Amino acid sequence: LLYNFSRRGEIEFSDMRARTLEKKQLVNQDVYLDQILVLFFAYSMQNHFTQLIVWLLLVVHWQVVTGVGDKVSDDCFDELQTDPHRPVAVHLFEWKWTDIANECETFLKDTGIGLIQVSPPNEHAVFEHKGDYSWWLRYQPVSYLLHSRSGTEKEFIDMVQRCMKVGIKILVDGVINHMVGANMVGRGSGGSYYNSTPFKESFPAVPYGPSDFNDDICNDNINNYGNAEEVRNCRLVSLIDLKLSKVEVQQKIADYLNHLIDIGVAGFRIDAAKHMWPDDIRNILKRVKHLNTAYYPAGKCAFVFHEVIDQGAEAIQGSEYVDFGRITNFRFGLDLSAAVMRNKNFFYFKNFGPEWNYWESHDVLVFVDNHDNQRGSGGGGTVLTYKTPKMYKLAISFMLAWNYGIPRLMSSYDFDGHDMGPPSSGRPHFITKSPTFTPDGLCNKSSGWVCEHRWHEIKRMTLFSASVAGLPNTNIISDQHRIAFSRGDNGFYALNNDPHNAWVVQVQTGLPAGFYCDFMTGSVTNKGCSGKTIEVAADGTIKLVVQPESAVAISVASKLTLPSSYKKTVVFIHFPTTKGQNVFIRGGVHPSHREGCRTDVIDTPCSIPIIHIEDVKSSWEEFIHWKSDDHYLDWSTGDNAEGSSTIGTPLAWSTDIKNHDGYQWQNKYGEHYWFMNVLMDCDRTESGWFEFQSAVDSSNLVESAIKQTKCKGDGGAADPPFTSTFHAARCGFVNVFQFNTPACTIESIK
Repeated sequence: LLYNFSRRGEIEFSDMRARTLEKKQLVNQDVYLDQILVLFFAYSMQNHFTQLIVWLLLVVHWQVVTGVGDKVSDDCFDELQTDPHRPVAVHLFEWKWTDIANECETFLKDTGIGLIQVSPPNEHAVFEHKGDYSWWLRYQPVSYLLHSRSGTEKEFIDMVQRCMKVGIKILVDGVINHMVGANMVGRGSGGSYYNSTPFKESFPAVPYGPSDFNDDICNDNINNYGNAEEVRNCRLVSLIDLKLSKVEVQQKIADYLNHLIDIGVAGFRIDAAKHMWPDDIRNILKRVKHLNTAYYPAGKCAFVFHEVIDQGAEAIQGSEYVDFGRITNFRFGLDLSAAVMRNKNFFYFKNFGPEWNYWESHDVLVFVDNHDNQRGSGGGGTVLTYKTPKMYKLAISFMLAWNYGIPRLMSSYDFDGHDMGPPSSGRPHFITKSPTFTPDGLCNKSSGWVCEHRWHEIKRMTLFSASVAGLPNTNIISDQHRIAFSRGDNGFYALNNDPHNAWVVQVQTGLPAGFYCDFMTGSVTNKGCSGKTIEVAADGTIKLVVQPESAVAISVASKLTLPSSYKKTVVFIHFPTTKGQNVFIRGGVHPSHREGCRTDVIDTPCSIPIIHIEDVKSSWEEFIHWKSDDHYLDWSTGDNAEGSSTIGTPLAWSTDIKNHDGYQWQNKYGEHYWFMNVLMDCDRTESGWFEFQSAVDSSNLVESAIKQTKCKGDGGAADPPFTSTFHAARCGFVNVFQFNTPACTIESIK
């Protein structure tokens, strides 16, 4: 029977026995003796059927003892051991360990990011290329000592500990397919000697020798990516290829990964996984410990995802790797980038995921760009990067809103050449520089770091992602270059990639009634929302107005908590303006009707708290800036006035013409209706009424005294409780006026 086994079977049998013998701590020598005696007895028997039964029993026994042949379940290496409310990963590419530790403590702890992918921490090659130390030196291992361009082992351990203390885990980029480029002799970042001459290799710090490499199988680079054996046995861009089928090599790699697990890392990215045989990776992972129980629940596997560039027509398929970890879905970023660039259409993204011939959500990690393809390598293709920030933010926002895979952000340094390394001190040691930051939390351009993860829209969208984690995509609607959907009953997102026209539609969100702060434009503050405020009606619908090439996102985490006295209040003032003119109002309760009021300060008994909820194009930067600082309707006009303008509360130009930049669905009156749409504290008004006058900034034109007539509309029948020479308006209604005229209309808000 033995002689009828295939050569592959003999190898598997030998490997099983060798691995069993290596694990003496699990099985004592008496068991090995029993196995040998039983095997000898079985083969001395004449009954071949009995021989077969005994043989199969032995194989099963060895599988139980050694783990060989065990199926690695999808929920083992697939499972991310991070805070479920921190579902986003970020790649802090080429950051130093000390800087990452600081970033965890000062910034990342307040985001939805729970996992940091760090650059390879092992010792690597060091040599100058084009007057720099290139980033790809990190992908040329010299040893598994933790001494790299990013720092020492002590600094690495400190980083892991400090990040874990604020709820953020570390994932290591594991380079295990190869060592340095062939035909090199030198010393690594930790001082270790190496020689990568084929058939003479020497890496004493591991140690590896000539028999640990695939020179005898393929002494050449990969030339034909249509040949799976060549892709997996030959050298990737001249990098000396490890013999991963060898048990001793597998164990040395596992020892390296286990050391990192002891330190407290949560998992690994397996670099160049498609260049390794799946069974070899599986056998390495079978030697890897469960996560350290000092930091993780008992019995949990490391999270693993494999870099497999599979764009559909490959000799090697990503599906070969999904039984023992996740894979990188490169197609996701390509297709999403194409949609934002309008080479594809969001109309067809209602089923974006497995129905696009992708892998299942639990099998993938997704991203827009990574450190390779943003430079045109690693599968290449046209992906969006930080170099086109407006489109890039739109793509990232969709990725963080849509439920598919684990999303990973890219955090880059600025580069203008493929090989350019991170910001450094230059010759002779090229010491990596630390990022520096602006007062509003972005990375200084002068520091050389881009820090996309700090961009305000991206940071806020990680919080949106956290608030809807695990919930399905529901209520999906799409139109030409547009898509909107809910995340269960917790969140809602809409994207309009039309270059010219706003998207105006009433849609179901599934959210409770109330007012919500839009993650894309602002955050909840103690005075309301620093960005757009969106109203959800009692039936869960919103009258959606999404401006061209923009998105909105709201969730239960951005719901405003307001007193019941705050009511939606709209004011329209008709005044035909020319370019450069802006209209403001100042008002509240006039000092003649209430004691203790002053006109030289903002918050007085006569001022009324307001929260702006106007939705205008992002290009209306001046108005957006003005309203962000405007929290009261007041009479002040002097140096102590609020905001950037001393004239008053800013109004926005509007029209009733759909698809116009200034279209507002509340405007049923025509062009040149300047409007204020706010939540107003009606308890601060005079029996539900307030007064105001209008002013035009560029001409110092202020409305003269007005004797307001009886107002039209279903809200105009009532009279104000005071006489006034200004416009009198009602809190909680739509109030329509003409500049410098007494006519008015007051209508209920519908």
